Amino acid sequence: MAEDNPILWTPSAERAEASSMARFIRWLKAERGLDFADYHALWDWSVSDLDGFWTAIIAFFDLPVSGWSEVLPERKMPGADWFPGATTNFAAQVLRHAETKPDAVAVVLQSETFGRQELTWAELAARVGAMQAALRRMGVTRGDRVVAILPNAPEALVAFLATVGMGAVWSLCAPDMGHSAILDRFRQIEPKVLIAQDGYVHAGKQIDKRPLIQELAGELTSLQAKVMVEALAPAPAGWQGWAAATAEPAAPQIESVAFSHPIWIVYSSGTTGNPKPIVHGHGARAARGRQAEPASGPRPRGSLLLDDLVGLDHVEFAMDGAVSGGHRGALRRRAEPPRPAGSLAHGRARASDLFRRRRGLLWAAKRPVCGRGQNWTSRRSDLWARPARRSAKRDTTGSTAR
Repeated sequence: MAEDNPILWTPSAERAEASSMARFIRWLKAERGLDFADYHALWDWSVSDLDGFWTAIIAFFDLPVSGWSEVLPERKMPGADWFPGATTNFAAQVLRHAETKPDAVAVVLQSETFGRQELTWAELAARVGAMQAALRRMGVTRGDRVVAILPNAPEALVAFLATVGMGAVWSLCAPDMGHSAILDRFRQIEPKVLIAQDGYVHAGKQIDKRPLIQELAGELTSLQAKVMVEALAPAPAGWQGWAAATAEPAAPQIESVAFSHPIWIVYSSGTTGNPKPIVHGHGARAARGRQAEPASGPRPRGSLLLDDLVGLDHVEFAMDGAVSGGHRGALRRRAEPPRPAGSLAHGRARASDLFRRRRGLLWAAKRPVCGRGQNWTSRRSDLWARPARRSAKRDTTGSTAR
């Protein structure tokens, strides 16, 4: 393996010791009396002692999970029931940072459509509360589905947190997906509310999505309300404008839900028939997102940049790894890829200095372009260097627009 994949970059001892992984290992020794010689020993423990590992994750990251007595009573698939009796809410984990650091920047957007925007934690929470009030006026209650056709933008994050914070279920498609690709997904889950952006700017060209959105809204017969993010023009008749819906800031109201309560629905690719809806739960996403942080998360007060189309669970990954942990989330929507201004040898760079490509997806972060405390091998560097394929596809999720 070492000969096939020569090591190109290794973190310094200082960087490794400052990582979340190292802090977690030290915490396990101090609080649980567990001592691990290396990462592989830690990994062996994580998969052999499920109760010990997952309770440690909840305690170390102070996750808002309560009311449980067992981790996994029966180890069977399908039918595994994690943390039965526990209650939580993913939105509570995110928005608690508005209380501890209200004036810190939570989200940064760089967009061809809207330019540069920043939201502090306090502003994010106020907009979430305002959107929750709007959703309640629309009749949204626990278990209802709220769907969106939105790009990577603060509006998507606000609408998501507002939805799941009140126990409703979120689902999202990219604005450059085709009519059938979106309809085949959303009509399976019978949404009550649709939130959509009327268009965007890509490579200097204005892309008008209003005809497609209006057609889709007419075919989603379960809809009771529609909200339009007005990028190109005022909201049309029958739609409520986003600005009007969120005009009055309010404190968010977070409802506790069961650990396994649905948080969002993502979908399979649809290459073998209709896209298959995939349901994730609140507790699993909260725990899973923080569990991944020791290996790949940003440092405290660091940034995680998502330079990608929405779809599958890419945006959800960014929320797991960034804002849920109190880091700054950076969203970038431009036609041209960022140019590397740093080098692998530096091991650290600013938010678009280092990036990697994989199947047309661009990821970058204010951190080394690999898991903290891990080596960067040539196999990973190939993914980083390989050009992304950009082929025109009809009515699929393969468009390159942002």
